Amino acid sequence: MSTELYPQNFEQPELEDPSFFDRLRDSAGMAYMKLGRMAASGLLVMGGTAAAFIAEGAINPSVAHADTTTKISFENDYPYAGAKVLNLANFDWWIDENHNGSYNSGETYSPSGYGYRNCTDGAAYWVNKYLGVNVSGWGDAKSWDSNASGYDVKAGNANNIEPGDVAQSDDGSWGHVGFVTDVIKNDAGAVIKLKVAEYNHNSDGAFTHEAYSSKNSDGKFIRSSGRDWDHFIDVNGASGATSPPAETPSPPDTDGDGVVDPNDSCPTKPGLSQNNGCPVTHVYSGTTNGKIYETYWGFGNNLTTWQAASVGSPVTAVTNQIGSNGIQHIYFGTQGGEVYETYWGGGNSLTTSQLVDLNTPIKSISSQVASDGTQHVYTGAQDGRINETYWGPNDALTTWQVANVGSSVDALSTDITSGPTQHIYSGTADGKVRESYWGPNDTLTTYQLANIGNAIVALDSGITGDGTNHVMTSTVDGRSFETYWGGGNSLTTAQMANLGGTITSMASRFRNGTWHIYNGTSVGTVKETYWGGGFNLATGELLNAGSPVASVTAEITTDDVQHVFTATQDGKIRETYWGGGNSLTTSQIADLGAGAGITDIFSRVK
Repeated sequence: MSTELYPQNFEQPELEDPSFFDRLRDSAGMAYMKLGRMAASGLLVMGGTAAAFIAEGAINPSVAHADTTTKISFENDYPYAGAKVLNLANFDWWIDENHNGSYNSGETYSPSGYGYRNCTDGAAYWVNKYLGVNVSGWGDAKSWDSNASGYDVKAGNANNIEPGDVAQSDDGSWGHVGFVTDVIKNDAGAVIKLKVAEYNHNSDGAFTHEAYSSKNSDGKFIRSSGRDWDHFIDVNGASGATSPPAETPSPPDTDGDGVVDPNDSCPTKPGLSQNNGCPVTHVYSGTTNGKIYETYWGFGNNLTTWQAASVGSPVTAVTNQIGSNGIQHIYFGTQGGEVYETYWGGGNSLTTSQLVDLNTPIKSISSQVASDGTQHVYTGAQDGRINETYWGPNDALTTWQVANVGSSVDALSTDITSGPTQHIYSGTADGKVRESYWGPNDTLTTYQLANIGNAIVALDSGITGDGTNHVMTSTVDGRSFETYWGGGNSLTTAQMANLGGTITSMASRFRNGTWHIYNGTSVGTVKETYWGGGFNLATGELLNAGSPVASVTAEITTDDVQHVFTATQDGKIRETYWGGGNSLTTSQIADLGAGAGITDIFSRVK
């Protein structure tokens, strides 16, 4: 799960920018160089509280990542690999479909209508499995480009080839097709290598997963001697996504003086400084079918949900950054272990690229962008690893391991304190809460803060103005805890709530001296636990969605309205809000369908 906590009495971005992790493994001088660059990039300490003030206009996804790989988390589970040879010269294999012990007419064709173990049947199977598209009835492979009515057929030398495309060749008596799983582009955007899953590549009915990098004089990839890939059929649209939404309109002149200036205010309710005080709310969701969606509304935008990406592997964790230049970045991890970035806006077309493949399921994720344009993505993995991936104007795309805590890292959060010292708090399946920290006066250290005794499903952290560190955790057995220390407090862990059921997710916020924990449960309820700021410890129910809660995220806007966004297993996303003169209200903001399988959501108000 990815969660985000604002520990200040003002809107503050996530403190997740340990941009000098890697330098701590080098000389002390190199470590201080990296720390100096971080300090200069906008770290400000106020009253013992660290806050990262990001020059968001510096977010620049066009910075070269060197070669960029996009891929589908592919596995070959073609179900008819055991079909028996009938006539190898004619590429006929058969299955005893009626179980009478002998071949009967029609037993050479699969349910897709193509010959068992032929290239067409393999490609049709994978297109249906990974993209949900039926390509039956397209004939021999050499006819697929002509018969792909309604789909974009790209030239063999195109540079917009993507995973999920069908590679098609006209060569030979029947032609040939395969399923593109990996695409590698150079920093100029040219496709330089492909991997294609195929059946019958060598006329033997066998599976191959070929890599192609050689091209002919026409710029087409050579698939064998004298033969090439002539076309690529886009069966699911660009990354399986619709076009990005239009840019947000210019701020309105609400006071009617003919000038857009600080005297203008939002016509409905105050929001953040971006958009002239008029909030645009964004909710990003990841699903088990590998899709990423954005739902947004406000400041002239109607309530809209659109698909931003499709990667073919279940999405497990989502986070986001938005620059004031209009560039949106969604970072997400998958069950297959891949970490991706999807970005658009500010003159950039919708692009999805793989950052790293950690080869183990990603369980939690967070992100930050430094003022020098360096992007940082942090992941917790099922095998216990905590990693950072970063890149930018001064750094090539790099991934390194911060810690291995020996148990699935199902939640993590970070803070930056004066020094600066970096802190990563992790919650694991073995019930442990740990801190990893380092800085110019601290070597990289990981130690245990608490043993909750049951699997931790979510965790947040924050530092209040009195210098007290707070880590909030929720466990699968229905309990929520606070661990705190500093500011004159010894290390203490206290139970804040026992909901008496299975907690599936959590979000936390701190505002005006009050802590809020929002928990989603397996029975479909969302409950708030709050204390401080004049309030005694209390827990109340906000929502009963009638379907198990998959993920919750929350915002408290500057008008003191609390917003809790809830995703449930039936594919629905709801907003519950109250405060600032609003009574408790819940409305549905999106329905991705029961088959979507929402796994994680993340919210941002800009």
